[in-house]
Amino acid sequence: MSVPSLVDFVGGIIPASTVNQWITAIRYCLRPPAAQVVSTVAQSIANNTGTALVWNTETFDSKFMVDLAGNPTRITFSDTGLYVVGASFGFAINATNQRQGFLRINGDTNLRVATSTIDAAANSIQTDFSLAGSWLAAPGDYVECMAFQNSGGALSTLALPQQPRMVAVRVSGL
Repeated sequence: MSVPSLVDFVGGIIPASTVNQWITAIRYCLRPPAAQVVSTVAQSIANNTGTALVWNTETFDSKFMVDLAGNPTRITFSDTGLYVVGASFGFAINATNQRQGFLRINGDTNLRVATSTIDAAANSIQTDFSLAGSWLAAPGDYVECMAFQNSGGALSTLALPQQPRMVAVRVSGL
């Protein structure tokens, strides 16, 4: 798709092909690639192991970025561009050691767009994470929300009332 130039308007008639290009561009801008997934069940996170959260419900998906049957841990970027990505989740109450959440790109633990580490609360309250970052993605790149904890045993994420979720929205074509 190309942006029409002044030459396209010679004679005062805009060609139908130009109008169709404009309509396509406007529709794309009004509905950029975006997806959100949630989990309605708690997930057990093994001690001392980074674990990708599994999503079981697609809230919205404008460009086939979610495949819950084949890759239930991912949102896959459909188009080249700058994406804003975010996730939130919580751990059950446990006062031992640390919890960590991070957004991992393409399965590479070293490619993180957001990381947060929290020491377990001495007064035994739940641990909540809100993560956000940006990624200049190519088609096929993907993001996963990772959970880590080292309490000494398995620890579950929370399902309700703060339902875990992950979202990705393309904000620029760069």
